[in-house]
Amino acid sequence: MAAASGLPMVGKRKNPMLTTTYGTGQLIKAALDRGCKKILIGLGGSATNDGGIGCAAALGAKFLDRNGKEVSLNGAGLSDIASIDLGGIDKRLAQTDIEVLCDVVSPLFGKTGAAYVFAGQKGADFETVKLLDNGLRNLAEVTKDTIGKDNSSVEGAGAAGGLGFGLISFLGARLVKGASAVLNAMKFEQAAKCADLVITGEGCMDNQSLLGKAPAEVASLSGNTPVVAIVGMSKVTDMSGSNIRRIYVTDHGKRPFEQVLRECREDLAAAAHRVAVDFFNSAI
Repeated sequence: MAAASGLPMVGKRKNPMLTTTYGTGQLIKAALDRGCKKILIGLGGSATNDGGIGCAAALGAKFLDRNGKEVSLNGAGLSDIASIDLGGIDKRLAQTDIEVLCDVVSPLFGKTGAAYVFAGQKGADFETVKLLDNGLRNLAEVTKDTIGKDNSSVEGAGAAGGLGFGLISFLGARLVKGASAVLNAMKFEQAAKCADLVITGEGCMDNQSLLGKAPAEVASLSGNTPVVAIVGMSKVTDMSGSNIRRIYVTDHGKRPFEQVLRECREDLAAAAHRVAVDFFNSAI
């Protein structure tokens, strides 16, 4: 979804009150037009916080205010939703298997939900985060009245600004662990049993990285094989419960981003060397 509704699309113009998942819905429609019966959607890197209403609208759903007018299909429109009309939703969705690859476990709203955890990365200040969270609460309530089911607490409902919630509520999609799906296809667990050391990584590792994202899945499937992570930056404050033994950071000081890009290969090699030294000195 990031190719249509992601941060690379907005550059410095980040604003989750204005961004929309409508383009993701257009991609799904294009897949349906080409006869696809199974669609895989990867969630991550989104610039949005619209609860998936843009995506659903591109496929025929209508989100209406108290006057029966369609709301803005973005974060700003969430609080205005008074009713949802799914009568025009693309009928082909009922015969399509939509599998959503998702590595976060956040619910739709609340302190661990889409807005409070992720909207800050998308350009929202604290007041905007509160507005978005209230909007997602409203969406959940109206959706429950419409479909007779509350999906707001489903693990992953808050992924990609609530797109996870929208996909399962309006399109009948299934959420699956993205990292697990890929690692299982690779037969990673069997390979890890034969290894002496497993190295994972991430650009910027934080506490969320240890809650179901790819590094956490790698560690959980590695059994008794030691796991370390090489990362660009680390904001981890609590490693309790994690199977990752040590984190090695490649960034060694404040440098202009252009310089980091130029020197990243050398930085990565230096971090890998530190891992090797510690491993052979039995420090891992």
